[in-house]
Amino acid sequence: MKQEREQTPVPLTFEAVVSMAVETALREGGHQPTIIADGSKQSVGFELTELGATHEARAGQMFMAGYLLAHSGRVGKLKQTFLISEMWMSEAEPDKQPFVPPSKDPNRKEMLSISGLKVQGDELQIVALEMVRDSKGELVELKEFMRSEAKGVEAESPILAAFVEGFRVGRSGNLG
Repeated sequence: MKQEREQTPVPLTFEAVVSMAVETALREGGHQPTIIADGSKQSVGFELTELGATHEARAGQMFMAGYLLAHSGRVGKLKQTFLISEMWMSEAEPDKQPFVPPSKDPNRKEMLSISGLKVQGDELQIVALEMVRDSKGELVELKEFMRSEAKGVEAESPILAAFVEGFRVGRSGNLG
């Protein structure tokens, strides 16, 4: 009889999350907005059924999601968090501002965005993948469009920052 050993969990990396997101998107034809919280006790992932229409609404949702998850105690101390979501992107002509929001731009690109934030050190990574569909509308490929590590690319994620702040407040028990 073999003696069983406790397996050490594999650390969750940004590239592993990107790979899982790509596999899911290709299998499902898209990706639901998803949060993954990686903590000292365990990693927890959950889908967001609906995101707010404005930046403020989405930030509020993320704050409350972080708060509630921290309050549950399931994750322990938050080490890092990830956000996977679809989005529209428009490219402005050089030296010009876009005239319409991406959702109304007929030349918009459908993208899958994956961002990861390490809480210690505020290290942020983002990758945007263009979602390529065939003539039937089936997702056939995800092409890397932008990566935060690329030279000259500035990255920020106020939505993930709102989640982390909500988590911090939820752990402290001081909502206001």
